[in-house]
Amino acid sequence: MGVEVSVYPVQRMAKAPKIPKAVRRFLCRVSPRKASRKPSRRSAGKPGTGSPADAGPAKNKALGQHFLRAEGDADRVAAGLADWPLDAPVLEVGPGGGALTRALLDRLRQDRLLRPGSATGAEASTGAEDTTVQPPLWCCEKDRRFAEALSARYSALEGRILRSDFLRLDPALLPEGPLALVGNFPYNISSQIVFRVLDWRDRVPLMVGMFQKEVAERIAAGPGSKARGVLSVLTEAYYTRELLFELPPEAFDPPPKVHSSVLRLRRKTSPEGLLPDYGVLARVVKAAFAMRRKKLRNGLKNWRLRSDAPADAPAQLELLLEQRAEQLPLEAFLFLARALQAPA
Repeated sequence: MGVEVSVYPVQRMAKAPKIPKAVRRFLCRVSPRKASRKPSRRSAGKPGTGSPADAGPAKNKALGQHFLRAEGDADRVAAGLADWPLDAPVLEVGPGGGALTRALLDRLRQDRLLRPGSATGAEASTGAEDTTVQPPLWCCEKDRRFAEALSARYSALEGRILRSDFLRLDPALLPEGPLALVGNFPYNISSQIVFRVLDWRDRVPLMVGMFQKEVAERIAAGPGSKARGVLSVLTEAYYTRELLFELPPEAFDPPPKVHSSVLRLRRKTSPEGLLPDYGVLARVVKAAFAMRRKKLRNGLKNWRLRSDAPADAPAQLELLLEQRAEQLPLEAFLFLARALQAPA
């Protein structure tokens, strides 16, 4: 007995319409499952959880913005100015969200409250400011959003928040005389900031700054260190260098991929007239480190001994040319700047 088998044509199922990428992103943002998710322990103190770093506009990574999370860390940076007179001008570079600005103002405010006749007992107990005296603090902020936020937050700094790139800042906008430079420096221009400090060395006796740990150690490196470079020698010529403390990546928002260190520079008391011309010194140091893994003879091959060099200069020069730049002490670079003639 035969069995009849019915064969039906196979019908393809219609493809589901493709959801545009923008719609999928929107659905992910409004997903109830994600919205109800509780903050983890790792998110404590991060943006969106009520931390000080949460205040203000979004960070701009292109400007190297990494803001301090904890007030205690900002206070430690401000404490680096302990020996600076409280009535002397201070310039903060890159205040961003204002964590360090708050610490600097607290330092100045405390001085005014403790000064006889500067505030009444009621004002001292409530922390009220003596608004008749403006604190000697200026801020240089490139990001317009943060500059406006700082102006709204700190009325005591009216007219003293300079919206400018520090590397292009007009010194005429600053008060006359010596000033201290401080900041949680944008990491992408921190080395250029130190070069600017060297240009302003006659006006900046003190600098306290937050750097990437590697950069801070490079600036503070001594003879024989592989980290020693151009900034090491030039800062050593005019400043004493001191590494104050280190902070891990999680101390910042957003966290950088490296550890950070606070470096303090204090201008030396020796007269600058005893040093060679800064332009000549900078040029010979840069030439010496241009081929840092080779002997000095390679980097300075186009330099010639000056006609008025001391009689023993050729012998000293010959010994130095057989070494690498990183091995030389400051005195050797000072000798080279005085004894050598730069190529035309």
